[in-house]
Amino acid sequence: MSCFPLANALAELPPIFQWYWFVVTFVTGASVGSFLNVVALRQLADEEFVQTPSHCPKCGYTLKWFDNIPILSWLILGGKCRSCKASIHWQYPLVEAVTALLFLATGWHFGIDWIVLPVVAFLATMVLLSITDFKEHVIFTWHALWIIPVGLLVHALGIGNDLIALAWVPAWTMETATYFGPSFWSALMGVAGIFGIFEGLIFLSRLLIGQDGFGHGDTLILMAIASFLGWEGAVASLVLGGVLTGVVSLPIMFVQWIKEKAWGLVWKLGTALLATTGLYGLSYLELTPKKHMVISLAVMVGTAILLFSFLKEKQQVGGFTKVPFGPGLIAAAMVLLFFGQSILNPAYKLFGGLFGSI
Repeated sequence: MSCFPLANALAELPPIFQWYWFVVTFVTGASVGSFLNVVALRQLADEEFVQTPSHCPKCGYTLKWFDNIPILSWLILGGKCRSCKASIHWQYPLVEAVTALLFLATGWHFGIDWIVLPVVAFLATMVLLSITDFKEHVIFTWHALWIIPVGLLVHALGIGNDLIALAWVPAWTMETATYFGPSFWSALMGVAGIFGIFEGLIFLSRLLIGQDGFGHGDTLILMAIASFLGWEGAVASLVLGGVLTGVVSLPIMFVQWIKEKAWGLVWKLGTALLATTGLYGLSYLELTPKKHMVISLAVMVGTAILLFSFLKEKQQVGGFTKVPFGPGLIAAAMVLLFFGQSILNPAYKLFGGLFGSI
C-alpha cells in the first residue's frame, strides 16, 4: 500500500479524469510559482509587482508570453535572457517546479474537494515566505498574517478536520453545545498560544542576553502553521524544523567554532543538544509518571539555562551561520500536512500520559 494513497473520491473517477485533474493542479502550481517569484523578488527590491509586466532585470526587455511559460521557457532559453543573454537565476524554474509538485501532491492527497483551495493557498504562502527568508532573512508580516484567518475559517466551517492529528483540547469544547469542533479550538489555541509564548520569550531574551533569541518572522510562520495544523502541528513543526535546520547548520557551526577555538559555544550547545536527546531516552526507562515529569522538567530547565548562556556568549564571540530557521519550519509543516496523522498518532500513543485524550 502506498504511503501517499490516492484520495478516495478521486480514485473512483475514470483514469482520464484523474489525469486531467493532475495536469490542472500541476500547471496551476507552476503558474502560481512563477507569480510567487515575482512577488518575492520585487517586494525585496521594493518594487511594484501587480501592474508592471515581467521584464529582464538587466536590460529591461519586456517578456513575451512565450518567454514566460513556467519551467519550459527557462529550459528553452537555456537560462538566458532572449535580448541581452544575461543569465536567468535557477531560482525561477526551481520555485515553479516545487510549487507545481506541491499543488499536484495536494490534488492527489485530497482529491477534488473544497479543502484543496485553502490548502494550496497555505502552501503558496509557505513557498513565498521561504523565498524571502532564504534570500534576505526577511519575513514580510502581511505575507504570513493573511493566511491565518483563512486557516481558522477552514476549521470553523468544519472542512479542515482531517488536517489536524488531534491530541488535546479543553473538555468544555466537547461537553458544551458549541458550534465549533475540536479542530477549530486546536487551531485557535495554537495561534494565540504561539503568539503569547514566543513573543514573551523574545522579550525575555532581550532582558537576559540583550538581543532577540529568534526572529519575529518565526513566530508569524508558526502562527500560520497552527491556523491550519493546530497547536499539535505547530509544535511538531518546531521540533522537526529544528532537526532539519540543525542537520544543515550545526556541522558548519561546530567546525567554525572549533577553528576559532570558541570552546564555550561548543560545550554549551553540545551539552544542551545531548540533554534534549536524552529526554527521548526517558520513555524507555521504567519510571513512575511523577519521576518522569520531575526529571523531564529538571532537564528542560537546565537546558534552557545552558541555551541562554550559550546565546549570551555567542553575542560576544559570534559564529552563527546564515541558515534561516523559517524554511526548516516550513519544510516540516509540509511533511506534516500530508503525513501528520501517520507521524503524530504513534507519538501520541508513546507519550499518551502527557496528552490525555479528548
